[in-house]
Formats: sequence, C-alpha cells, structure tokens
Amino acid sequence: MQAAVVDTVATGTEARHLTVQQHWLMNFAVAPNQVRTYVARSGYCQGPAYLRRIKGVLEEEQQYIEALSATEEQPGEPGERQPVRLLTAAERRGLVEGLHAKREQLERCFANDFDLHHEEAWKRRVRDRYEPQIVELDRDIERLNQPYIFVASEEAWKRRVR
Repeated sequence: MQAAVVDTVATGTEARHLTVQQHWLMNFAVAPNQVRTYVARSGYCQGPAYLRRIKGVLEEEQQYIEALSATEEQPGEPGERQPVRLLTAAERRGLVEGLHAKREQLERCFANDFDLHHEEAWKRRVRDRYEPQIVELDRDIERLNQPYIFVASEEAWKRRVR
C-alpha cells in the first residue's frame, strides 16, 4: 500500500513530506490518556458480560472464604485452621424460615405500636426502634442466599469445650 504525499511542512530549514496517514494523525490525534480512559470504560478485552459476572461472583466467594479463615483462627494456636463444613440446604432453609418468621413478628409489633398514638414524634420513635432491626434481618436473609456458606464443624465446638 503506497501513501501519497499530501503536504510539505517546513520546520526550520528542512522540509518534511507527510503521507495521507501522517496528515490524518496530526489533525485527529487523541491523547493516550483519553484512549486508556475509553478502553477502560468500554470494557475492551475484558470478555463477555456473563463471564465478567461469573468472575465477580467467584472473587466475592474467594474474599468470603479468606475472611472466614482470617476471623476463625484461634488465638492460642496460630496457623492452625478451624475445621469448617458447608451449610446444608435443610439447615439453610430452616434458618431462612426462622428469619422470615422473626421479620413478620417485628412487622406486626411495628404496626401495633405505630397505631397506638397519632403524634408524629411517637411514630418517629417507633420507626427508629424497629427499622434497624428489620433492615438487619433483611441483610441476614440476603446473606443466607449465597451459594456457599461455611460454618464451624462439630469437631471445632468439641475442642472449644475442653
């Protein structure tokens, strides 16, 4: 592919001939930091969206497992890991049902207390009392929806009792 001479640029005492491509680059050049920003924003070379989502889930699970191992080390025995097991579906279902029952109970208490008085100050106190508990229950229910939940095994509890 041959480039045609488009222009002559005089710099000092020399003349330089520009090709079509060079001329185009001089007029429409983009700063490298703008290119980097565009590439980072557009997700170029990061793979399909479904693989990025899967990668994000795997990274979250890895962080969760690392956080578990960091918080469960026994102070008297450095370096020894506490045995853990995966929470079964039946255990998870029981916990979620219990949390839902507790949330419904809190909502009933909230409604009863809320309707006792019609003053705005009373209603604000009732909201301030019950809303944090309901939000915490919702957060706990959401945590139990994770695919992998590790709990301390019975062997670990036997060691602690001794």
